[in-house]
Amino acid sequence: MRCMERNKTLIYYAPMLGTTPIMDGDVDTFEHDVSFGEKTELYANVSPAIGFTYRGSGQAESEWFGRIERYDKQIIIEGECPFKEPAGLWIDDLDAPNPDYQVQRIAQSKNFAKVLVKKIV
Repeated sequence: MRCMERNKTLIYYAPMLGTTPIMDGDVDTFEHDVSFGEKTELYANVSPAIGFTYRGSGQAESEWFGRIERYDKQIIIEGECPFKEPAGLWIDDLDAPNPDYQVQRIAQSKNFAKVLVKKIV
C-alpha cells in the first residue's frame, strides 16, 4: 500500500559532490557553494509538507528517526534507496538548475526506504 504505482510522482536526485567556500577577496564569508552530480529520475511517494516529529506524540514517524527531527517532506521509496545522505532532490521544481530539497535522514527497511528531506533556502 505504501508504494502503489498511482501514488508515485517523478522526482530527480543527485549526489552531493562537495562544497567550495565563497570568498570576498581574501576574506572568508563562511558561506559555501554546493555542487551536485548528474540528475537521475526516480518515481517515489512524496508526502505534502509536514513539519517535524516529536517522540511521545503518538506518531509512527517519531520512532523511525529518533526524538526530534525537523524536516519538510517525507518520501517513501520502494526497495533500496538509490542515494545517500546528503543528496540533493528536485521535487517542487523539476526544471531548476539546483535541487530544492536536501536529504536529512534515510531509514532503510527490508521492502522500502523512508527519507526525510528539508527545503533548501
